[in-house]
Amino acid sequence: MHRTFTTVLRRADMKPDAPLAVAIESFFRANFDLAPKTERWYRSNLTAFHDWAATVRGREPQIGDLDKQLVDAYLKARMTQPTRKYPKGSPFTTRAAAVSLKRLGSFLAQDGILADPFGNSVLKHVKRTKLDEDVRQPLSDADLSRILAAAGGPGTRDYAILILAAGTGLRLNELRELRLADLDLDDRSVTVRPETSKFGRGRTVHFHDAVGRELDRYLRESRFGVSPDAPLFPTRTGDRFRLESFAKIFERVRKRSGVTRFSAHILRHTWATAFMRSPNASLLELKRQGGWARWEMVERYSHAIPPRDRSALPNPLHKTDFVQMPFSAQNRLSVVR
Repeated sequence: MHRTFTTVLRRADMKPDAPLAVAIESFFRANFDLAPKTERWYRSNLTAFHDWAATVRGREPQIGDLDKQLVDAYLKARMTQPTRKYPKGSPFTTRAAAVSLKRLGSFLAQDGILADPFGNSVLKHVKRTKLDEDVRQPLSDADLSRILAAAGGPGTRDYAILILAAGTGLRLNELRELRLADLDLDDRSVTVRPETSKFGRGRTVHFHDAVGRELDRYLRESRFGVSPDAPLFPTRTGDRFRLESFAKIFERVRKRSGVTRFSAHILRHTWATAFMRSPNASLLELKRQGGWARWEMVERYSHAIPPRDRSALPNPLHKTDFVQMPFSAQNRLSVVR
């Protein structure tokens, strides 16, 4: 359970010896428009740091304790903490902690609470953990086939979930929150509502005809109400899944398939990479349909793909006046230089 700090201090009382917990809660009050999932993400990371710092310091941490040395030590310790997917420590959770702390440091500097002599964040030079680009490679065609085979079969709910995930790149919670009204089989598209998206911005994602045919089969063979507000992927009782229960569908398929690195998030990488293999692929369109806020994320998800037509690549020698120049003329140019 994550601790919630409720003590409130006036801006004038926000001094280096004030509790760090108060500064953390002020950060959330100032960023009141964070999406719920984003707020939970920041709160989890900042609370974990607060509790670690309390153990290291042997007392309640203060605002003045926040510095690069302490944060670097925390990130080093965080990197060694095993997770289910990464028994030797996860670079992703460590990077998330670094991002959260740097965001807190920027807030404290901007508000004049804690800054270096130049007015910058005291955590400005804390490095985000570098992620290995090969850690989350997309699924191969063979692995994807094994995943789908383990999902149940055409017409079943779990199979339809995986087909839509692989065909649209929707995030786990976006899939869970879908309603019947969000699906447009005629347009071959699905609408992600702002309140269900990570960054609070709605979008429309288009999918292949084959995905549409499978979803149509699923809807025809499913036994639940036809209310537009009904969940697209309901439980056996027709209710909406809780997030933890919905995630267990992917965990169950992972175990059945034997593809140990499979997860809902891997399907997002797989979709983005497949998207960029299409003849008219557009990074801008990928960014829009994927719902990413930063180009950095687009690059991370769309893995390197060899060029389809090397003749279309930039050619610095396309001007033939110099290329066709006689050899003696080229020599004269070199002498002039």
